Amino acid sequence: MRTGKPYELPKEGMARSKLAAGPTTLEDLEEMADDADGQSATRSDEASSSSQSDSGQSATERQQAEASTSQASLQEQAQSDALDAAMTDRCKHVKIHFLTGDIKKLLLSRSKYAGMFSAITVGHRHVHLVDKEHELQKVAAPGAVLAVETAKYMLQLTTKQVELFAEAIAGKANNAGWQGIGKDVLNEPDANQLFVIPG
Repeated sequence: MRTGKPYELPKEGMARSKLAAGPTTLEDLEEMADDADGQSATRSDEASSSSQSDSGQSATERQQAEASTSQASLQEQAQSDALDAAMTDRCKHVKIHFLTGDIKKLLLSRSKYAGMFSAITVGHRHVHLVDKEHELQKVAAPGAVLAVETAKYMLQLTTKQVELFAEAIAGKANNAGWQGIGKDVLNEPDANQLFVIPG
């Protein structure tokens, strides 16, 4: 990940040089185990003091809190089950086609695939298929979504090259009749560029 900040070693626990090198001897492993035991003992002391302060609560209050927690848990589980059932029902007719090889020959030149796909994803190595000459738009159903992978995670590229790549994708898609979808649609809009075919 590019953060622009230098890596800093943690300041707690084992000596910095040993931490950077990792445990290399039995003594290092024993020292790590001793550090872990000391931390867990501190946590158990804190937990016991917390439980002693909780003993002041009445048993009725604890039972009421447990009952409300279990009721909320049951409601969340019921909602989750309902959402799962709805998603399963919606996905009964979904078919996913993984295509490799000569995409133009296998897919784009066959009339039986015309207007068949409601969603298409294209990796950064196959961006050339978005060009108008390859006619990817012919296999898209009206209103279909096209997701094209950008160069965001190609670490060997500079920031400027990543921006130019994104501009090239947008130009190819617009020339082929695809319309861009706003960047606010996804949480990470620049990992993929989204387009829709007018329907």
